[in-house]
Formats: sequence, structure tokens, C-alpha cells
Amino acid sequence: MQKNRTRHNQHISSPFETAGISCSICQSNNTASITTSMTYAMRSDGLLLNEPLAKVHCFNCGVLLGRNNQPEQAYLRSSGNSEFDLKRHQAVANGIANLLETSSNQSILSTLCKSDARVLEIGGANFATALALKKLKPHLQITSIEPSPEQVPETNDIDIIIDTFSTKHFKHKFDIIFSNNVIEHIADTRAFLKQCREMIEPSGCLIVCCPAHTPASNELLFSDHLYHFTPQSLALCCQAVGLELVAQQVAGWDTLTQVYLLRPTTGGQYQLEEPKPTQLFQVRRRLLAEWSKQDTLLKSQLDASRPLLLFGAGEFSQLIRTYLPKTYAKVSAITVDSVLGARQFDKPIIEFGQLRVTNQQILIGLNPSVRPAVEQKLSAAGFNQSQIIVPTV
Repeated sequence: MQKNRTRHNQHISSPFETAGISCSICQSNNTASITTSMTYAMRSDGLLLNEPLAKVHCFNCGVLLGRNNQPEQAYLRSSGNSEFDLKRHQAVANGIANLLETSSNQSILSTLCKSDARVLEIGGANFATALALKKLKPHLQITSIEPSPEQVPETNDIDIIIDTFSTKHFKHKFDIIFSNNVIEHIADTRAFLKQCREMIEPSGCLIVCCPAHTPASNELLFSDHLYHFTPQSLALCCQAVGLELVAQQVAGWDTLTQVYLLRPTTGGQYQLEEPKPTQLFQVRRRLLAEWSKQDTLLKSQLDASRPLLLFGAGEFSQLIRTYLPKTYAKVSAITVDSVLGARQFDKPIIEFGQLRVTNQQILIGLNPSVRPAVEQKLSAAGFNQSQIIVPTV
């Protein structure tokens, strides 16, 4: 991981109408709302909110703030044990292990090699990442905490705690703390980082993985992503609680995830690239505008005389249901390779192997990175190009 060499410019003026909202990270009033024409918003588990998506961009530190009301309903989780889910957890574990092994910081390498090194995962989901990391590094003493687990495995390999991190009292500190896709959901970032700082040994480190600020991605569409951090905005939070940014990189398991390596403050200085918040605002606004237009664009490709299938029963298909309601209304059924791990929908779900290809059209409801492979799969199954519909978002 390479350190950047340019200092952070403290204030950049906005050419856009201000939102009248103070940034909760840097306290700047130089903010602007990013509005959409969408009727609903969606939580990351697929829960619909009866209000438009609301985001506010800060032109000083570049953070994007989520402004939707947060429902109290418990998260609707899948089992988390589909082949895709398990591969993802393994990839995260591989990435965490590789990050620690290749760190340029000698104290972090020494910590990893300790025979009794203690590791805490915050937000264990189904604990598959912690279990995979234990197999990679058997000497680590791993604890994983999760308030609402997808499932709880029977294992003695790791310590499992079903509780909330903010209220849990731990008996000892940890050498390594890591979280993946947690911090963006937490309302009080500084309080979370402060508690992490208090739980880290002086020579330890904190690994925070969260949606990358660039390129702008569909992660912006989740109402419960309260923050889309830039390195500058996260560094400000760290400085306030006695942490410092050591390094950052794009995650090896997901190009849309940024990995930040933090440690207790030692007086070192990690210099950041000068932010470009105006450019970032334009990119974010453009992505949301493209989603607003997508329903109309897809309508021109759909044949009303043909049944419409939706391929995929995961996160992206739920985004289609929420933000492309006219297109989703035409869907007669959803098809997937396996119903294991499918999210909740109000349409019948059919395993692809049981599907008989006739004159249907099929809309690919998966992230852009996997669409080419799915197109090939559909073509091999007998769908022609006029039947395959690919979103442009």
C-alpha cells in the first residue's frame, strides 16, 4: 500500500444549492442534497421505506450522509450459507490475512506472529469469515460478536458472542480488531471508533472495511448506509479519538470496498491526496440520475407479449424491485441457480435448472461484474439475444 503525498485542502466552495445541513464529520455547512425522483428507499436487507432516498454531500471532507429515517424493524436476513455467501466470507478472510502479512508496519507484523494474538471481529453475521480466518491462521484467538446472527454454528474454534458491541463489556483487550461493512451503518462513528480504540492493545491495529468512495457504486442506494466515507472524512473521525490512518487500499475481494488500516496514535502522519468533492458530487448525482431513468429505458426493450423473468434473488434484484417499480411489476417470476440464500420477494422463485425456455424475456438482476458470465449461461441454455435484457446501471 502506497502513501499519498498531497495535503488535504481544508475548504472547497460549492457551486450548488446548499442543503442547510451541517456535516456531522467536519461540521462544515457547505453541503448539498442529492435528490431523486424515486418513490421509495431501501434498506440493505431489502426493507422498503415509504419515502424517497435522501443523501447529503459535504463539499469539505467529501463524505456522503444518509438522511432517511431508520426503521426499528429487525433486519430480514437470508441464511447466509449459499455457495456465493460462503465464497465471499472466505475471500474476506483471505484478504484480512493477506493485509496483515504484507503490512509495511513492523509492529503489526509482530502482533500477527504472537502465539496468543487476540482478534475481534465486529459484525460476524453467520461467523463464516471468522471461522475461515481461524483455518488460515490457527494460532489466532478469534472472537466474533454479532447482535443478530444469520445462523450460529456449533464450533469451539472461535468464541462467539451474540450481543451488541457498543454495550458489551470485554474482559481483555485485542491485538487486532476488524469489521467489514459495519461502520457505514453506525450513527455515531466517533463513539464506535473510540470504543475500538479502548479495546486495542497499544501495539495493535484496527481494520475497517466499508464501501469505497470512488468509483460511485450502487452502495449509494441503501438508506441505512449513513456514511459513505472518503479517506479524509474517516481520518478526521480517527484523529478525534486517538487513532491514526496507517494505510488504505481497495479490497482484494471486492473492488467496491475500501480497506483502512488504523492504529493508536503514535505521532506519525499519513498524508492524503487532496480531495475532489465537487467532482465526487457530480459522479454521485449522475449515478442516482441514471437509476431514475432506468425504468423508462428498460420499458423500450420489453415485449409486452412475452413473460418477463428476473435472474437473481439477491441484493441487486431487490434494488430493481425498489427503484425500477414499472419494470419489476412486469416480472412474473424470479429464477436463480439455487434457492439457498435467496432474499425475500413477493414473486415465485424457480431454480434455473427447472426452467423451460420458451419465448420469455429474462432480465439480469445481478451486479455488473458478473453479468457477462450470466449472459453466456443464458445463451447456452437457449435464450437468444432478443430475450436477454441487461440493465445499464
